Amino acid sequence: MVDLSQIPVIAARRQQIAAERDELRTKIAELDQEDAELEVTARVLQRLAAATQQPEFAFRPPKSALPPRDDGKRPTVPDMITLALNEFHTAGAQGAEGQQILWAIINRWGKVDPNHVRPALWRMVQAGRVNRKADLYSLPKAKLREMAEGRSSEEG
Repeated sequence: MVDLSQIPVIAARRQQIAAERDELRTKIAELDQEDAELEVTARVLQRLAAATQQPEFAFRPPKSALPPRDDGKRPTVPDMITLALNEFHTAGAQGAEGQQILWAIINRWGKVDPNHVRPALWRMVQAGRVNRKADLYSLPKAKLREMAEGRSSEEG
């Protein structure tokens, strides 16, 4: 038969098991909560990363749109700004923010110093060569027509 002296030991062990099980359930609930929080954090970070990525502009202006350079180097910063703004207009945008213009220039011509682009853009606004409405820059309608005529005469 069963030795009755062992029953308190069994009961005590069962109480230990029940206590461990309760601790593990609590720990599992805490881990589930942390996992859910991490999932939300990951989604938010992905959304923020997607929102802060700079758009890539794959525009290539026609060769005749680039003013001839004697030294064979890339166009001047004002010419780059003009061509970038024309591409934004061609794509249907009402204008572009300064940062978008900078990224369009970088994507087309490679590394350029932002400290050269922003002052040039400001000077172009002051001279009336670029329009500014709030944070959006655009080309005057006369310049857009001129560039469109230049492009259509090149195609024809």
